[in-house]
Amino acid sequence: MNKNKVKNNLFFLIFINISIFINYRLFIILFVAFITIVQLKGISLKKHEVVLFKLIPLSYFVNAFLNTINNNQKSSIFWDMQNFLHYIRCNSSNEPYIYNFDLILKQCPETIGYGPLTDLIFINFQNIWLLTLIMFFLFSIFMIYISYKSNEKSLIITTTLVSPGVHFLIFSLSSDIFIIFYLTYLIFADKESLNVLNLLLLTALTQIKIFPIAFFFGYILIFYYKKEIKNVVISVLFLISNIALLLNHLLIDENIIPAPISFTRSFGLLHDFNILSEYIGFDEFFILVFFIIIFLIVFRKFFVNLISKFDINFNQQLINNLLLIIPTLFLINSYQNWGYKFVFNSIFIILIFQHLNNGYKVYLMIVTLLSSTYYLIGWGFEENVINYALIILSKLSFYTFYIFLLLITFNILKKIRN
Repeated sequence: MNKNKVKNNLFFLIFINISIFINYRLFIILFVAFITIVQLKGISLKKHEVVLFKLIPLSYFVNAFLNTINNNQKSSIFWDMQNFLHYIRCNSSNEPYIYNFDLILKQCPETIGYGPLTDLIFINFQNIWLLTLIMFFLFSIFMIYISYKSNEKSLIITTTLVSPGVHFLIFSLSSDIFIIFYLTYLIFADKESLNVLNLLLLTALTQIKIFPIAFFFGYILIFYYKKEIKNVVISVLFLISNIALLLNHLLIDENIIPAPISFTRSFGLLHDFNILSEYIGFDEFFILVFFIIIFLIVFRKFFVNLISKFDINFNQQLINNLLLIIPTLFLINSYQNWGYKFVFNSIFIILIFQHLNNGYKVYLMIVTLLSSTYYLIGWGFEENVINYALIILSKLSFYTFYIFLLLITFNILKKIRN
């Protein structure tokens, strides 16, 4: 019987790796089925099975790059990093740049929606594409290392690596990778204690990418939790200084923050509000709200019990890490962003994964895979039942995750007060 189970797992994993090259939706169905069975039944994978499971992201991205090359040889790839590096070079030279691989000659842009520090960096590097490739290989090595060291978290880390957020992040090679490097270092090196050099680095990242401003709120929460009032004051001063610089950049200099909007490639509370107001209309929305209210009334006892009994125990180190990242998650999830920013939610999920029951683990892995429907639906949007169902599932997973994040936050704040 055990031998049959081992063979079944082996064949299942081989077929999952093969299915990637056949059909994306088939792969997602098989992958979700596998991780659900393994998690709910508490199946421990053998060494060779773990190797096959960890090979899934490699198969996934080999197929993704092959499809891009074969289907559209002039498709732009790593566009965000090329755009970022081109803009920086434009501070010292107005030389235009031909983007790989769309081969379009582009002049220096007036703005790319970043912070004020990007206008003060003067680096006149000639080979933007070479530097972009270096960034790609560094990030690839980073992901391979994370996968190799995953061990007991291999289920959630492998799920994250094949998620739409990571896919989008790699193909755009967004400069968010620098924030991910920084955050990963803070979390895994236990560097949440006060360090002026660290706060200066965070200031630089904030003045480039803007949204890291929320990490200062995280530091304030950590030091308040640890009753380090002096460090709270220092963090507040850094926060106020950064806010002042950003307000000058946005209001006085009249710069704007990018606000992408798409049915399949972006997310956020403000994003969905704009989708409703500009494309759908509130009449249909209120009909949906009506049915949601009926659903909540019918199952009110279940939800009241779920919320009242929601209690997850975290150790002090994990609480510090969560306090650091939670303000950033609320900022990201409440605004409107490209799908690659969901990766920051994935980091949060990875942190808490081992402290959850099996039901929550399966739920969060599915949330990770449904964070964007772009790769499930494809370019454009055809009005059919399947596509509508996929978008509804994606939105439900996002909003239930938002509520889950709120519950986790209240749970932590309650423990802090006590």
